[in-house]
Amino acid sequence: MHWLTLRFSDQTLERAFAEASLARVARQGKIAVWMGILVYLVHGFVLDLVLPAPQVTGLWSMRLTAMLVPVLMLLLHPTQWFAKHCHMGLSMVGFAAGWGLIAMQTMVHDDYASAFYPLIVEVAFYTYNFVGVRFVYALGVDLSLLVLYNVVFGIWHPYPVTELVGHDFFLFSANLIGGTAGYLAERQKRLLFLQREELARAELRLREGEAERARVLERTRILRDMHDGVGAHISSAIRQLQSPAFHTAEVLATLRDSLDQLKLSIDAMHLEPGDITTLLANLRYRMEPRLRAMHLELFWDVGMLPHLDYLSVDSMRQLQFLLLEVLSNVMQHSHATTLRVVAHVRTGADACTSDGVCLMLVDNGHGFDTGNPFKKGLAAVQERARAIHAQLTINSKVGETSVEVYLPMALPVA
Repeated sequence: MHWLTLRFSDQTLERAFAEASLARVARQGKIAVWMGILVYLVHGFVLDLVLPAPQVTGLWSMRLTAMLVPVLMLLLHPTQWFAKHCHMGLSMVGFAAGWGLIAMQTMVHDDYASAFYPLIVEVAFYTYNFVGVRFVYALGVDLSLLVLYNVVFGIWHPYPVTELVGHDFFLFSANLIGGTAGYLAERQKRLLFLQREELARAELRLREGEAERARVLERTRILRDMHDGVGAHISSAIRQLQSPAFHTAEVLATLRDSLDQLKLSIDAMHLEPGDITTLLANLRYRMEPRLRAMHLELFWDVGMLPHLDYLSVDSMRQLQFLLLEVLSNVMQHSHATTLRVVAHVRTGADACTSDGVCLMLVDNGHGFDTGNPFKKGLAAVQERARAIHAQLTINSKVGETSVEVYLPMALPVA
């Protein structure tokens, strides 16, 4: 940032600052122009009361001529020209006001000079601090007016030296005080802009880092699924093939499980968090052909289910593979001929203990003794249920085995 002009050395940053401040400059400038016109007019009406009549007409001609510049700026305010040259245009409003006052001051007797130069002092503050232009533009305008004032009233229309020095003292003081305030205000605006830009860049880096971490976690999850699911099934198939007493059907079932898990892993990448309805639809799409091939009749009783906001992407994946594990157990071990899948929102008459979503898989297979320790498959089902805060209920007898997964509408507040 240049020490005097306060301009950023980086042109891209300078353009960004100009674009960010344009709305403020346009709004502030428009208000300042209207206020300047009002003060200029009121000043003229007041002078009408104290000046001799012959001088009034000439003063109004000069005053209205000077006011052409602010009127022109108001007309250009909505245009692209103003957006591009707003600082130059608004600074010309201040210069026109000062030039008009100096011209009018030359048209009156020296006794009435005090009616004009204080307003020139106000023009300095107006340009530095009110109209909204950059400091360097205001500095150029007010120093030009100071020089013009001394040329006019020191050479062309000379005042007594003591009187001119008195006027210069106030004009110089206005430039010093107003200029310092304008300089510090713009410098502070630019420093705040730099801080906001740095904060925005830091937030962008943070979002990019979070996105990269999410991609890494997703890749890690996919690899873990492939290792734990597909890899484990393929390892099992290899062990089965290496066994002297292997059965082709068992190996084929293991490989099919592996393929199903791979397909569902891909489906899980596109699942919306909490959308159980879509999860179940994907599961049916992937598994129904295999169930049909095994002559296992599927009864599907699933309607639209509410979103459960607390189910994250990982929780949805856990629920998907929990259900897949249950289906695999039915296909491989139950010797069932029918499978009923039911999903509904709990009502007061249901078996669940509180409001939530109940998923139930019921088959008519041989059943098993739930009192015995669960084998690896059902133990994995229990582990996945705990991971997603689901309540798992397994009941089995000859001719009917049911696995019920209850998901509360919301997690209890800790």
